Amino acid sequence: MRILLLGAGRQGFTILQTLKGFGFDNITVVDVHPENLERAKGLGTRCISLDVRDEKIGEIFKQHDLIIDSLPARFGFEIMPRAVEEGIPIIDIAYTEEDPLFLEEKAKEHGIFVIPDAGFAPGISNLLVGYGLSLWKNIKKICIKVGGIPLKPHPPLNYNITWSPEDLIAEYTRPVRIKKDNKITEVEALSGIETEYFEEVGYLESFYTDGLRTLLKTVKDIPELEEKTLRYRGHAEIFRILRELHLLENAHMSNTLKALMKEFRKSSVEDIALLRVEFYVEEGVKRFELIHKYNFKEKRTAMSELTGFTPAILAKMYREGRIKKNGVIPLEILGQDKEFAVGFLRELSNLGIKVKEYKKKKDLPRRIEKRILPQYFEKIVSGEKTFEIRLANFDLRPGDILVLKEWDPEKGFTGRKVEKIVSYVLKTKDLNFWSDDEIEKWGYMVVGLKH
Repeated sequence: MRILLLGAGRQGFTILQTLKGFGFDNITVVDVHPENLERAKGLGTRCISLDVRDEKIGEIFKQHDLIIDSLPARFGFEIMPRAVEEGIPIIDIAYTEEDPLFLEEKAKEHGIFVIPDAGFAPGISNLLVGYGLSLWKNIKKICIKVGGIPLKPHPPLNYNITWSPEDLIAEYTRPVRIKKDNKITEVEALSGIETEYFEEVGYLESFYTDGLRTLLKTVKDIPELEEKTLRYRGHAEIFRILRELHLLENAHMSNTLKALMKEFRKSSVEDIALLRVEFYVEEGVKRFELIHKYNFKEKRTAMSELTGFTPAILAKMYREGRIKKNGVIPLEILGQDKEFAVGFLRELSNLGIKVKEYKKKKDLPRRIEKRILPQYFEKIVSGEKTFEIRLANFDLRPGDILVLKEWDPEKGFTGRKVEKIVSYVLKTKDLNFWSDDEIEKWGYMVVGLKH
């Protein structure tokens, strides 16, 4: 199979290395950066120095059986339509503002496939959504939580970028599309902040970013869909202030990026990538979870591996005849084929990335009931953000589902109840505003709750 790889930067080179490991030996790399081409040549790869906007690219397309596009997002929708015109199947990792689904009819006419958003998120996240849809029924809500953070953060940003800085700023500024009550609506990026807990990392924050993309059209029967980005706590507020000061707008972008990159470099490039896909069903919250760390042996970031492994695995599965559909086929569609999803996850596991499934009853969060006074019940029901409540002599841990029943001292239970997920618990040793006697007597804890 003749593969054309567009772009050999950080993600592109990881794709190239992985393809070579899979035994692909007829690969051509197109890039304009001499350093990228030299590195690719070191793997015995044919290299062409060419801008993909050059008219000659069409002839190069025709000489190959599969195109993998790993160029920055701004090139994505110049490449996909051109590949379809030339009748060459394409796997694309770039986020594009344009909707790739509009290429469906033409791709089918040419008898080829287009797999858009084939990276980490969107990408692996979409495949897990599709796989979950094939496993579980009566799903009320799906929430994707994903992000990459440095292993050694440096305040105040506690972040080091491992991908396009322009794309990061775009993610923090463009409106976020989510699905709520069966309707697609928009919320502000960096809003909806919640506290998340990961065993290997500790407490993080999650906030809305626009990443659902094709899921808003392909997942039709789920009332609620949302995606949130994971960062160290405090990150969203810093960028919200920068946005309100108009420092993330084009007129100031150059200077802002210079300052940001100077700060980013203070955090380690060694990173950790996290993904949690939650499915809210009748009996609780089922989920997939992935945690992957920097590869010190190969000196590759976790984000570049998760992004680069995906298209390489898809190319391998195509060579083996496991991609049989034509048209635009996002990974959530491919993932609904259980055999395909299991095969993809097995390939990912062979590369050292394990996806945990929490689907058995013993894996599900505990459901714990607690009565609560009307004034506190109203506060929790009416609010939008994470709340803190004090509970006495209670064994709670992050991930538990707390069923709060309204209880009136005069009337007893009112019949109203609400379910919340415990996002964090501050143990009594962390509290300093009660006396030791009170803590010893009542055992109070502060519990963070989220919708």
